[in-house]
Amino acid sequence: MTETKVYNMMGSRQDDAPPEYRIPMRDLFTYLSVPPPNFVAPPPTLTDLVPGSARGYPLHQRKEFVVQTVCDNGGSWWYFLFLRQQEGNDVPFCICIRDPVTVNHVLRSDVKASAFAVTRLLLSWGVRFNTLHLVTNAVDLLPTPSMPMFFNHIPLGMGCKPHGYVFTPEDYRLYVAKRDELIRSFQGRAALLRGGLLWRLARDSFADWGQVYAGPSAYPTQGNLRILGGWEFVDDDLSQHQEDVICGVYRVQPATAKEGPLRSASRSWWPSVATWENSGMTLDYWSTANERFYIRHRALILAGQVQPRSVAEWKKSLASRKVPKTTVLQNTRHLASLTLPAPRGEDVTK
Repeated sequence: MTETKVYNMMGSRQDDAPPEYRIPMRDLFTYLSVPPPNFVAPPPTLTDLVPGSARGYPLHQRKEFVVQTVCDNGGSWWYFLFLRQQEGNDVPFCICIRDPVTVNHVLRSDVKASAFAVTRLLLSWGVRFNTLHLVTNAVDLLPTPSMPMFFNHIPLGMGCKPHGYVFTPEDYRLYVAKRDELIRSFQGRAALLRGGLLWRLARDSFADWGQVYAGPSAYPTQGNLRILGGWEFVDDDLSQHQEDVICGVYRVQPATAKEGPLRSASRSWWPSVATWENSGMTLDYWSTANERFYIRHRALILAGQVQPRSVAEWKKSLASRKVPKTTVLQNTRHLASLTLPAPRGEDVTK
């Protein structure tokens, strides 16, 4: 594996790292790029995620923190992060992280032993995490709120445009105004917690970080309830319609009436959440490459040089930036998970 490929995977430039790290990083990524079952853990001289590393293993050496791993009904692992000293748990929710690499980054950081400080750190990284609040009375569970729909239950998003419509910078400004209105409501909190592109768009709309620190604002519903370790938790979440508003998704009518409304296509100023998260741009944090893409594309929109793209066009555009990193991420997450407690059946509410 070349050094250029390594830095492409990391979403950064080769010049971003000191020269003495470049060859070891290349060697480490060569190990991590081998898919299972042939994957072999790299030597401790290349990573501190394996026993014997000079930097210490496991990484959760900070005694102020307690990590508890819970497996949900779908087999996914959720990592609860607590402070041993009660005064450190200074937010009205449980911090829950789904990526073991992110957990290790927190535990190796010099962040203050405070749940508030950890929340602020995670927000600054643009990673996905949850702020879970224990539901004590399941009887109060409400139905999932309905969303604006049209065309046989297709989410509305930014509305519908006729076939062949030519978008202008004014359309983008109208979209930003609608996005701002949504983000500055309590839904901005959910967008920040989602990380990635939604997090970046929420920042552009001046989302209030204070809403995150205040705790979940949503009532328990069938849509935002999560059952972990036998307990019911609630957190703010976004509907498909709200995600489409934030990403600027329009429905474009078919060319002829014979095609029917279900043949309507979507076009968007920004990739949909699903398209973004399945592209080569996603690294579980907001990278310098992500920021370069965002700034450049926004400038092209404001200059009237690009139109909203279809799903296929977005996939093609993002594929040009894609690197073979899936195996590297999977192996890194595997190594990182081995440094953390395995799922057990303890009561995470204590």
